[in-house]
Amino acid sequence: MKIFGIGHAIMDLFVESNGETLRDLNIDAGSMTLISEEESRNLLNFFSPNRFSSGGSVGNTLAALGTFGVRPTFMGVVAMDSFGSAYVEDLTKTGVVFQDVSSSELADSTGHCIVVVTEDGQRTMFTNLGSSSMFDSNVDLDDVMGEVDGQEKVVYLEGYLLDSPSGDRLISAVLSNGRPDLRVALTLSDFFLVDRHRQRIWEIIRSGRVSVLFANEAEIVGLCNVDSAEVGAMLVAELVEEVVVTLGEKGAIVASVDGVVRTPTKASRVVDTTGAGDLFAAGYLYGKFQGRDLATCCRFGNLCAGEIITHFGARLESDIRSQLAQD
Repeated sequence: MKIFGIGHAIMDLFVESNGETLRDLNIDAGSMTLISEEESRNLLNFFSPNRFSSGGSVGNTLAALGTFGVRPTFMGVVAMDSFGSAYVEDLTKTGVVFQDVSSSELADSTGHCIVVVTEDGQRTMFTNLGSSSMFDSNVDLDDVMGEVDGQEKVVYLEGYLLDSPSGDRLISAVLSNGRPDLRVALTLSDFFLVDRHRQRIWEIIRSGRVSVLFANEAEIVGLCNVDSAEVGAMLVAELVEEVVVTLGEKGAIVASVDGVVRTPTKASRVVDTTGAGDLFAAGYLYGKFQGRDLATCCRFGNLCAGEIITHFGARLESDIRSQLAQD
């Protein structure tokens, strides 16, 4: 299996703060808000970042897979600035191949996200997409993925792509690609994004091209307008092969035509939830890469997510790969 990802190349700028500050600014804790260049400058005058890392939802997932030896390919866009060069250097150090898929026009700055982490480990994000959304939606995907050789190809897409017209067009290009060796995985990314793009998300699901859908409890419940994650997952499983839903401290479930697989998770000390869903997806996709069953894929996901929330940032700090090898 070969894994590709398409997403926003975002440099993460981490800030430690408290819930009172967010309430004073009238900001919903745990949300992701798109901001302009001017709003970004104002926030950076208010907050003082103390850590920097290449990020973005798909970027975080692929970085973990890179450290597992998978060598995935990330299709993204950065500007010709200091953040852009730092982003590519930081990501490729993890073993990820960076593939530029930019249009002829770029913004002046690389996309960046101010991640405010409060004392309860919750993260609230303010994202300026910058050049990260300026995809060439006519990029030759077959050229990037190579020949049809019988080896399964997985293209992992982030829901955040729907926040830019070129990103949505790129999703359509992937869905319309008729390669027999291509499978599509999609993450819903954010509850508020689901609310913004519910109709379009259902169109994507009903296309019949999505093999794996990742969501958290709030996202699947909101998407389906139901009372429980399990009901929502089973509803979507009528159209998608595997619907993977993370449930926080309650573990995760995978719904398919064969029913629901439940996997518990071990309690972890929560320091920062940044990237928890992204790292769960990394563990799950690594399980798929190794040909494991759904329950094992979920256990891998839980293990990665459980490790990432014990420290700041979205990069693994312990030797998870050896732990996965023991499972």
